[in-house]
Amino acid sequence: MDAAESVAQQFHAQYERLAPEHGYETRQDSARPWDEVPDNNRALMIATARALLDQRIIEVPSLSKDDLCNRFRYHSPRTSDRVETHVQVRALCRSVALELRRLVPDGREQALAITKLEEVMFWANAAVAREAYPEQSEVPAETTPT
Repeated sequence: MDAAESVAQQFHAQYERLAPEHGYETRQDSARPWDEVPDNNRALMIATARALLDQRIIEVPSLSKDDLCNRFRYHSPRTSDRVETHVQVRALCRSVALELRRLVPDGREQALAITKLEEVMFWANAAVAREAYPEQSEVPAETTPT
């Protein structure tokens, strides 16, 4: 299935799901699973999705091999400034976590809030670690953590 058909299929599914919430009843011949939608209706939805993709009104994210390799590469902090930024991010998140533990009752919600804060710390540190090194024109070579 190409991107246009995937977008059209998802649009169809969401449209049918949301229509009743908005007081709209869809047509019987198209209010069915994607593989049962009439061919002319399906072709129109795919063509519409393709036009939106071609015009870049909507975009389907695509990860290149380099993007994936970069995401799973070890990014050593190559400058003392980056090391310090990692330390500051962890300290800030730890401070917020301790304050949440103090303010919020124990339980599932507190645990989830702290888990999400760990995600914040992870993504913030990933942004620092993955930031391009201006002095290099290509992705840093793979290194192994010590």
